[in-house]
Amino acid sequence: MESRERRSSSTSQQLLDRTRNRRTIRRFTKSVLQGQNGFEELRRYIKQGGDFCKDLSTVLHERSEAEMQYSKTLSKLSAKLLKLTKESSSTINTAWQRAAVEMEAQSEIHRVFATVLTEEVVKPLKALVENQHRSRKAVEAAVDKTGKSLAEWRSAECKAKKQSFQSARENERMQDAMLDVRIAGVQSPTASTLHLHNTKLVSDKENAKMESKRRKAEDSVKKADVEYYTYCIRAERARLEWESAVLRGSQCFQSMEEERLQQLKELTDSYLHHYKDVGPKLTQSAARLVEPVNNVSVVSDLETLVALRETGQPVPEQLLPDFYAEHITLAMNRERRRQALVKLLQLIRQDLERERRGKQGVENLARALKQTPTFGTDDSQQNVTEKLHHMRSMLAYLEAARYKVQGALAE
Repeated sequence: MESRERRSSSTSQQLLDRTRNRRTIRRFTKSVLQGQNGFEELRRYIKQGGDFCKDLSTVLHERSEAEMQYSKTLSKLSAKLLKLTKESSSTINTAWQRAAVEMEAQSEIHRVFATVLTEEVVKPLKALVENQHRSRKAVEAAVDKTGKSLAEWRSAECKAKKQSFQSARENERMQDAMLDVRIAGVQSPTASTLHLHNTKLVSDKENAKMESKRRKAEDSVKKADVEYYTYCIRAERARLEWESAVLRGSQCFQSMEEERLQQLKELTDSYLHHYKDVGPKLTQSAARLVEPVNNVSVVSDLETLVALRETGQPVPEQLLPDFYAEHITLAMNRERRRQALVKLLQLIRQDLERERRGKQGVENLARALKQTPTFGTDDSQQNVTEKLHHMRSMLAYLEAARYKVQGALAE
């Protein structure tokens, strides 16, 4: 009867721990969705957790061998485990610190316990380390790839902006030069009929040549502005891809950490269970481990991970297009400035309309998924949510660009 009551109490406690754990995870996920400024700190924290598991699996493997070699080797491992766990004050580490202390008292351990320790603790722990290492590397590779792409597009955007400004200045120079030639042609003095005829031929050739250069300069400005704008859009999309990669990576890290802590707790419980079965000689030692093992709290340890997320670097800000024609302090004909701004405004409005139509379609799909949960998988719902986030960000980007160009046009 008492055994049943203990089992019932233990099961209730496990359910309570899992419920509290899920609440912490939901709060953590919400904080990640608000920004990814702690990704680098998060990456370091996850790596430290993986290193801890790797070192822990090594120590436990040596412990299983030490069970056959008795107290001398066991004492050595106790010192190693104490050194390993002294760097952190988490409940998991605290439990293993107490385990290391109790190793000193375990001078005689038989072969069965060593075998059980290897099969049910060490091997699962090594499998956990290997799986999480692969997952972590995949996440880091995805984030690094999108980060590199973002840096490349930002660099291309900067070069295109420089070329756009340079083309605009050259166009202004040609426009002014053409105007000077026309004025000089009207005001030139006349000496004789032959001289007038020759002057007219030369003037016509020069005018034609200057007019050709002027048209080329205008075409160059249009081409450079469109190219710069295109790079701005591509850079923003690259930023959104990087943001999504960081978000997915943070969520993956959160799931990995939950899995790691949960499995560590289960392995610790397994260690305790088999340790208590060794016999009367280890009863007192095992009893001293009950309290720290029962105090292991995945929720408490996960709070450290949540807190670290807020200490990283901020997300790159949206970088709006900065056209030559917007700068009233830069040399440019007023009418050409107005025409250039009108064309840019039309270009932005076209993109705005296209993005709005796309957003409406995705919102319809999101409503369909919400009304019919069996219509799509969890991945498809996540993709729709992510797409909506991208479109809202792009609409905000384009609206800000439109407002900026409209403001310049109003001046």
